[in-house]
Amino acid sequence: MKVTAMKKTHSRAAGFSLLEVMIAVVVLAFGLVSLAALQGRLFQSGAESKARAAATAIGQQVLEDARSFAFVTPPTGYTGSTYVNLASGGPWTFTAGGVEFTATSTVTRYRYDQASGQFVPGATDAYSGGVPEFKKINVSVGWTGSDGEDKTVLLTDSIAAVAPADAAMLRQVPTEASEGPKVHILRPDIGNPQVVPIAIGNDQSAASSNPKPQQFIEDISAATQFSVMTFTGSSDTVLLNRKLDVAAVSCVCQEGGSSSAANPAYQPVVWSGRMQAYQEPQVLPEGTAIGTAVVSNQDSEISTMCTVCCRDHHEAGRNPAVDPWRDRSQNDDSSEHYGYAKQGNSYNVGGGLKPAAEIGGYYVDACQIIRVGGRPRLARDLMQSHLLVTPLNSAKTGYEVGSFATNYATFVEQAIQDGMSNLPPGYPAPAAKFPAPAATPSNLRTTDPIQFTAAGQQRNLVAFGLYMDYLSPETRQVYDCARNNDNSGDCSGLGDLEPLQVLPFYAVNVANLGSWTSSQPLVSSVTNTIYSNQGLLQTDGGLVTAQRGSSADAFPVTLSINDSNSGLAGTAPIDRGDEADSSYVADAQDFRKADGDASGLSTANLVVGVGQASILNLATLLMTADAANTSATCNYAKKTQQTTCAYFYVQGSTNTLILTITNYSTTAKVKGQPVFTDRKVCVDTDPRISVAVANDGTDSDTTTITITQTPLAGDYALTLNIVDQDTTCPTGTTPLTP
Repeated sequence: MKVTAMKKTHSRAAGFSLLEVMIAVVVLAFGLVSLAALQGRLFQSGAESKARAAATAIGQQVLEDARSFAFVTPPTGYTGSTYVNLASGGPWTFTAGGVEFTATSTVTRYRYDQASGQFVPGATDAYSGGVPEFKKINVSVGWTGSDGEDKTVLLTDSIAAVAPADAAMLRQVPTEASEGPKVHILRPDIGNPQVVPIAIGNDQSAASSNPKPQQFIEDISAATQFSVMTFTGSSDTVLLNRKLDVAAVSCVCQEGGSSSAANPAYQPVVWSGRMQAYQEPQVLPEGTAIGTAVVSNQDSEISTMCTVCCRDHHEAGRNPAVDPWRDRSQNDDSSEHYGYAKQGNSYNVGGGLKPAAEIGGYYVDACQIIRVGGRPRLARDLMQSHLLVTPLNSAKTGYEVGSFATNYATFVEQAIQDGMSNLPPGYPAPAAKFPAPAATPSNLRTTDPIQFTAAGQQRNLVAFGLYMDYLSPETRQVYDCARNNDNSGDCSGLGDLEPLQVLPFYAVNVANLGSWTSSQPLVSSVTNTIYSNQGLLQTDGGLVTAQRGSSADAFPVTLSINDSNSGLAGTAPIDRGDEADSSYVADAQDFRKADGDASGLSTANLVVGVGQASILNLATLLMTADAANTSATCNYAKKTQQTTCAYFYVQGSTNTLILTITNYSTTAKVKGQPVFTDRKVCVDTDPRISVAVANDGTDSDTTTITITQTPLAGDYALTLNIVDQDTTCPTGTTPLTP
């Protein structure tokens, strides 16, 4: 047997060397140190979070303490906290979790500023519940952190001027049917002396906002818009009960249409005294005659109102008449509608009214529009029953007549009551209108004429028109129930109403709507309303300016206005009855200027007639003389189509008169796009006349007509014709071109 020898081998023992152990120990030590530092930071962060939470809780407690007042203003003998005495405070010291905290509060009062329409900080005047306000409170809570650094928490809140007990009433469950939302507004006459609230009973008043007239220079359309607000209370802030949007609009229409299911015609809306609101209109049968609005440059809202006016302002099928006050027997033919002949892109107002059938079916109309259920609706025509002109004081902050607003409100109340007691038989009818007041009380006028002492002095006049809307039989019955405090039978539940609450009337400023004239324009001239080329109100009417002349005797400055819809719209008459002298009412304010400085000068008149005009609101006519004489404003009268410019002259000398005509070219929007209408001025052919024209293709064109005579004595007559640039001037006149 073979024996194999085995090979002996040696192996190394397993384990770590000393170096490896030392490295491991060092790594572990670093890890433990880092863990210890992390744990310390975690403890520090937790402590800071607890401190911040405690600081926040302290700040919230300070806020809650600030709003825990029982009253807004302190009652007699009350010494606790109130909203009024809420003020900045601190520092206060608190301890929580072993940390000391310091809290302070800063209170800022915010009060509503009507001029800017914003809440303004820092008010220091006495608290008044009539003006909205609140207080802003900033609470700062500070402490020293565990890292030795100062820490701060800031909390901010606002505190209303409402006691918690009053606020809690909002959570009460109503015991009866829920009411609608209550809206508080600034009283309409605050800061606006041209608004006069009329008391209508039960602590309620009605006020018409100052109208916003607008004319459309591109055509003969115009609109006057205002609101009639009924409110409760007499402080600066009142509870709004009802807001009625009213407009008087003049439109260009075209005859020949008929209503359909897709385009129905409507009866005029009627005021309901029982509901104290205008009712939704009734639909007229299909096939009822309607008109179509001719829209050139109106905005969308005016376009909608003109659509309603042209469509529904007809007499056929309406009972009573849409215009029950107008005597249509004055018309010289059977035409229901009248208008002005179309001339280029505009209308020849100077040519006078013509039956619609003679001018292609086009006509002008004027309507009262009431917003009912959010939509503009036709109402029956208005009728002005009284006009009053009165001056503002020299600062234009109130009236020259003491207690005028109170006196006028009392007058309106009495005038309406007297009118309702004396409604004529057959009302409503042309001869049976709402009765006008028997007289105007003396406490609404100045005792003496307004005195001017030097040229250049000015005074503003305002005018209030009283309008009573159509009174339905139902409204008249409700009025009688309320007047007699009758709650029986058909009057059940109506005796609790005050009589004036159930009537639709407006007492509104019409100073920008009629025509102002001065009987002594060399002593005191008066400015009529001026519109921009876009038809927006630019200058208020009724501004009286002292001139160089003198008058020891009192003389009147007069406002004349049509008593119908066209008067309130501030536009031209719409039919024969509308243009009759009997359709115009007037009132005046007397002036005097006894120390004139026109010694040695004679006076005469420059009479400017408008033979043809393509725009209703004729541009400003400003007459001036040479430096040795004077200047005066000529006021264009829409009714007579002429203006009279009084002037001084020196007998036996060469005298020069300068007549400036501006804004006769216009830019308007047609279907949203600007369209420029270039016009020219034609005047009498006369060697004494020289002309300078600035026609730069914009709507700021100016024509200066210079009239020179040697000697100049007596009146001088001049006829103007303002026509489109491509229209031939009338015979006997000369076109004025650049």
